[in-house]
Amino acid sequence: MIEFVDGSVIAQLGTPDMRTAIQYALTHPRRHQGCSHRLDWSKISQMNFEQPDERFPALQLGYEVIRRGGTSGAVVNAANEACNSLFREGKIPFGQIVQRTQTVLQNHLKSGFKPKPTLEELLAADAWARKEAAQ
Repeated sequence: MIEFVDGSVIAQLGTPDMRTAIQYALTHPRRHQGCSHRLDWSKISQMNFEQPDERFPALQLGYEVIRRGGTSGAVVNAANEACNSLFREGKIPFGQIVQRTQTVLQNHLKSGFKPKPTLEELLAADAWARKEAAQ
């Protein structure tokens, strides 16, 4: 959901399936026939919202990326993807995904952070983070 300065909120609702987001990313700005199950509005009688559980370190990492901006988002995304691949390949335990991603971000903030990156700098930060996460 996105809240605007006037207080109005727009929400994107759908089934929890990344195929829809990926399809839209590949076909933007057009919309095509969906590849995921549709929401059954007759079965949704209410929606409950709760405060996020602050104990989850990935959530804190996301907040840090929002605060810092710049190349930090590209670095965290790339490191997370690399760490998830390592986990699926059985090379690291699940518990190391966020820990390694955090370490990669901290190393980046010390040596390569760009507050207003160009596309080339974002791509370089992405490539660097993937290599750094794999080490």
